[in-house]
Amino acid sequence: MPLPTAHPYMANSVPALQQEMLAAIGAPSIDALFAQIPAAHRLQRPLALPPALSESELRRHLLGILAKNRSAEQTLSFLGAGSWQHHVPAACDEVVRRNEWLTSVFGEPSSDHGRNQAWFEYCSQLGELLDMDLVGLPVRSWGAAAGHALRMAARITERSEVVVVRAIDPERLSVIRNLCEPPEMANHIAVRCVDYEPVTGQVDLAHLRRLVGPQTAASISRRLPTWA
Repeated sequence: MPLPTAHPYMANSVPALQQEMLAAIGAPSIDALFAQIPAAHRLQRPLALPPALSESELRRHLLGILAKNRSAEQTLSFLGAGSWQHHVPAACDEVVRRNEWLTSVFGEPSSDHGRNQAWFEYCSQLGELLDMDLVGLPVRSWGAAAGHALRMAARITERSEVVVVRAIDPERLSVIRNLCEPPEMANHIAVRCVDYEPVTGQVDLAHLRRLVGPQTAASISRRLPTWA
C-alpha cells in the first residue's frame, strides 16, 4: 500500500506524486512495473525483521557475528577468486577522502568532475615522467584490461577467437565475455577456455595447442597458483 507520508529517504513516495509519475509513464499501478517478476518471487507478507537496534547496539551485534570468522589478516587464504591478502597503502585512503574526489553518488556530474580531474592529473604526470605525447586513461579492473587487450588483438589480427586459461576469477571471465560481445553480435569474439593442472596451477599445454588455431587472435595463459 502507498505510504500516507513521504519515506524519510524518498520524497517522491507520497501517493499524489506516485500517481503523477504513474500517469506520466502510462502505468496503472506500481505493481504493474514489476509484472515481469513472477508472483511467486515477490514477497506477499511483511518482512520479518528483528527488533530495531540503536546504532551502537547494531554495531556490537554485527561485530559479534563477524568475530566468529577468521579474516585474511589473521591467516593465509587460498580461496582464490580475488580473496587474498591485499596491501592498500595508507596514502590511498587519504587521497580518496579528499573533498574534490569523494562523492556520495557515482555517475552524477559532481562525481564525474572529481573523477575526471583525478584521471587528467594522473595521465598528465605520467606523460611527463615517460616523455609521451599521450597517455590513455587506465582501465578500471583486471577483467576490463584483459577484455580490452583481447579486443585490440582481434581487431589487429582480424581474427575472431581468443584463448583464456580456465583458472581465472569467474567475475573477471564474465567481464571478458561481456567485452567480447555475445554470439548474436556482429563483432562477437569467441572465448575458448584452456584447462590447467590443478596440482601445479600450470596451463595444460596439450589442451592449449588443440585450442589455438588459424582464428586465434591472442591467449591469456600463465602459471596461476590461485584464481587470478
